[in-house]
Amino acid sequence: MNFHVRLLILCHLMLLNPSSAFATECDQWQQKHPEWIWCDSFETVDPLRSRYEDVSTNGLSRSTMDAFEGSAALQQAYNIGQVEAGWLIKVKPEGYPQHIFYRWYHKFGPGYTSLPPKMARAGFRDRNSWQDIFKVHTWIANNAPALDVLAIQSSHGPWLPIAHTSFNLLKNLDQWVYFEVEIKLNTAGKSDGLYRMWVNDKLEVERTNVDLRGNTNLPINEVTLDTYWNGGAPTNLVRYYDNFVIATQRIGPLQNQLSPPLPPSALGATQLQ
Repeated sequence: MNFHVRLLILCHLMLLNPSSAFATECDQWQQKHPEWIWCDSFETVDPLRSRYEDVSTNGLSRSTMDAFEGSAALQQAYNIGQVEAGWLIKVKPEGYPQHIFYRWYHKFGPGYTSLPPKMARAGFRDRNSWQDIFKVHTWIANNAPALDVLAIQSSHGPWLPIAHTSFNLLKNLDQWVYFEVEIKLNTAGKSDGLYRMWVNDKLEVERTNVDLRGNTNLPINEVTLDTYWNGGAPTNLVRYYDNFVIATQRIGPLQNQLSPPLPPSALGATQLQ
């Protein structure tokens, strides 16, 4: 869809209902999706620290330079050589349900010749000692998403075999890509857990009969978007996250985009910590 057509659609939406010109799936999500635990399309200008319990804004901010849906997204702007980069952690001290799904849309901007290995993770961390006990990492290996699982208490651990996918992210630069991860924790002392990952709605990873937490009842207490770059960024680059959802049921991709995002040239940029 070209620039002029998108502007015409936007103007039409604003004339019909000015308040919903940038409507997203996160509007009134508690009423529309009782199975959802969290939804953030980064439209609100409230500080990230007002809705996430653990935040590093080292280059990470809400930005209107690009968006999957609506007018804004979460942007990581890397400086050359940058290793320590930002993160958002949705912490639930009492623990999430034993079986959760989390989904996000992601875009690497143009100019990448290699990719940062970190993207997202979920699991249990002792927030007093900062020790991870189990963690399902969505990382990037050989330019493809992978699930690499730490399971210190597991009878299979401390690291489970890495699960690679076939999706080449380096060949999909400047494209929004949909990710969804499912985790079901095992019964204490049994190997009846599982984890799965979908990329652009294709099931790429499925591991069942897994022992994630050993003979414990530790819950998932963190879900994280993570932009750390081992080795440092080779040049100034950007990446984006949008439509971040945590739920107790399969979320799936966005079915009906409520309002088309404006092209970057029409958006300008807003950086709000």
